[in-house]
Amino acid sequence: MKRISRPLALIGMLGAIPAAHAACDVYVDSVPYTISAPGNYCLRHNVTLSQPGYAITIATTDVTVDLMGYGILNNQSATTYTVGIYSDWRRITVRNGLIRGFTIGVRLASIVETPNFLVEKLVVRQSGWKGIQVYGGPSTIQDNVVSETSTRVYAPSQYAVGIDLVGNTGAMGNTPKLTVQRNHIDNTSGSGNATGWPDGQRGYGAVGMMVTAAPNSVLYDNLVTDVTAGADKALGIVYGCMTGPNSSITNCGVAMLRGNRVLNASGAKGYVGIDLAGTGNSADNVQNEVENFGIGFQYRDGAGGYYRYCIVAGATTPFIGGYAFGPNDVLP
Repeated sequence: MKRISRPLALIGMLGAIPAAHAACDVYVDSVPYTISAPGNYCLRHNVTLSQPGYAITIATTDVTVDLMGYGILNNQSATTYTVGIYSDWRRITVRNGLIRGFTIGVRLASIVETPNFLVEKLVVRQSGWKGIQVYGGPSTIQDNVVSETSTRVYAPSQYAVGIDLVGNTGAMGNTPKLTVQRNHIDNTSGSGNATGWPDGQRGYGAVGMMVTAAPNSVLYDNLVTDVTAGADKALGIVYGCMTGPNSSITNCGVAMLRGNRVLNASGAKGYVGIDLAGTGNSADNVQNEVENFGIGFQYRDGAGGYYRYCIVAGATTPFIGGYAFGPNDVLP
């Protein structure tokens, strides 16, 4: 197997954003704005939030927010809590534009059985804690670029996560499959102050992508580059699922991670490239690549699964746990 060269620029960052998929019912010309009726809502120019809180709040079901290639921007101070787009309702789609400078770029969270969120074709930049946060499945997060997520902006004692996804919030049993594909997460950096996770001894400061409590999820063809955390731990992709008396999940199923690339620069070695955790969790790695992390792939806390056709470069320990099922390549 041959080492794949590291990308030099964000995929899609400078490319044209596709046009709207549906006709616009209402145009959002200023923020803050609350959506209270189902329909298709669009931008026709950039909008800027000039007060604390949420730029767009979705307070009903069956809503599409299409940014039409424009941006939702924030001009608040670094210590002010702000969210670009927020909803705790169902059947929400957010697509096609830029969200920049918020504590959390997009936050969609629901505990109902099938929230059905779709987040696609966004560029989310300079978030102060999390770029995209989705709680509830089944949902799809695809074709987004999330860059420069850092705790330098907000809550310096917290960690930074580019894309943070939770499938099961307590009411959905074993159903919440998440589909996470073709996202690029770049330059996620932590403060070095967070404590207590993942191993109870040291904290972690930055995670490119975290997916938890989401049985049978698929993570395909995602690219995570440059995850750093100073004195703390930097992790590329984390997938966690747990069964047992402290979980509403009785069967984690089998998660599939395929074609993902987690690549750090040679001078910024992270802690774990792809981390799989949880009793009852089964996650299979196929054709994934990890570069410049201390541990390439790690199965821990009862997790199991296999890896095959994977590449690990620049790791002190290429594999911990799991088992090899087919050839893998380990490079200096």
